[in-house]
Amino acid sequence: MEFSRLLRAVPFPLPFAAASLIGLVGCDESTPDPEAFDPRGTSAELYGEWDVNALVPSADVCSRAGIDAVEVVFSSADDAEQFTSPEFRFPCATGYFDSAGPMLRAGALGYRWRALAGEEVVLESRRYSATVVDGEELVLMPVDFVRRIGVQIDLTLTWATGVGFGSCAEAFVDTMNWELRRETSTGALVAASNGDLACAGSVSIPDLPTGILEAGDYVVVVHGDASDGAAWGTECSVVVFESGAVEATCAVSSTP
Repeated sequence: MEFSRLLRAVPFPLPFAAASLIGLVGCDESTPDPEAFDPRGTSAELYGEWDVNALVPSADVCSRAGIDAVEVVFSSADDAEQFTSPEFRFPCATGYFDSAGPMLRAGALGYRWRALAGEEVVLESRRYSATVVDGEELVLMPVDFVRRIGVQIDLTLTWATGVGFGSCAEAFVDTMNWELRRETSTGALVAASNGDLACAGSVSIPDLPTGILEAGDYVVVVHGDASDGAAWGTECSVVVFESGAVEATCAVSSTP
């Protein structure tokens, strides 16, 4: 990760207003426990930055990763107590946070980064240790949230009936199978049906167990068979973009 964002000309404003203490187990909200761990104070400023999938965050980058917000969870030096609040939660797309003023108290503490989708924690970093020094800025360890959301292909199939194209029943197709290959019907195999399937009017190819379905050109090879020996087959080109579901239609012709 580059620290180019450290060269900021304009301090980034606090994205959320200060809020009451939260997460203090066993405390009455009206009478906070003075002994409970709370890293907030007037000794030091705070700066932190993050990347998403090795990219500088933006609305698009964060959306593709399914990350809405990033937060810092502080912990006591012995890691026995944790603390966070809206002051330490930031929109993913901003990519960094600069308090532009003191917000931490001096002393030893630990912290973790978290990435959230709504209120759900989807990624969490390891715990880091730090010492907050009076009058100095605490610069958090930068983190790269790696969360790739695969692209699903939804393929609508119609089958040759002899007078046009229709459903499996109209074409008397019994079973089918498919393969997803890169660029051509003889390209690298990416995914395939698990043997023959009952004939259907659609194919859904979800996130792959081997990782994200990369952007690029693909071909779905479809075959169909009937119990009387009739056969169908086609190759359907599909273009996969960086995000979002891919929808395509294939008309499967009969074969000699």
